Amino acid sequence: ALIIILLITFIGAGSGAGVAYSYIKAADPLNMDNFVYMEPSIIVDMNGDFYQELQGKEKREVISIDNIPDIVQKAFISIEDERFEQHKGFDLMGIAQAAWQGVKAGDLTTAGGSTITQQLIKLTHLSPEKSLKRKVQEAYLATQLERNMTKEQILEAYLNKINFAYAWGIQAAAETYFRKNV
Repeated sequence: ALIIILLITFIGAGSGAGVAYSYIKAADPLNMDNFVYMEPSIIVDMNGDFYQELQGKEKREVISIDNIPDIVQKAFISIEDERFEQHKGFDLMGIAQAAWQGVKAGDLTTAGGSTITQQLIKLTHLSPEKSLKRKVQEAYLATQLERNMTKEQILEAYLNKINFAYAWGIQAAAETYFRKNV
């Protein structure tokens, strides 16, 4: 019986690894240009005074991480990815906790388990579809991103990308909801 269990385990692990490998090979490469976000254009008159703002589909003002208060940065890390500073793109403990919550709820699609890096990859490179293929590609690209950007750069890109209903990015959200600079 032990040999059968070991054989099934090895076959299952090998099959899972093969499927994951095929998903990774099918992933588009990491494109660093995807982290340059569209901002509104400002039209000024001949004296240089503001005349009009032309806005695309996303209301956004990109801001440096140096201008985002430390407490705001820590709040997002605390809520979205408590082990942000420790992982290399994806968090096995976070995935396991999300899977356990999904099992308890009877729906594996309810809990996230994605790190800030994975969320950023989903927003810039992948579709929002809930599938194993997307999750594997997301984890793979997240590890690639962690090799190309510092944690500070990743957090900055994330805070400038995320949607706050009527505003895209933390600066536009601060202005939209509080009429204040972040």
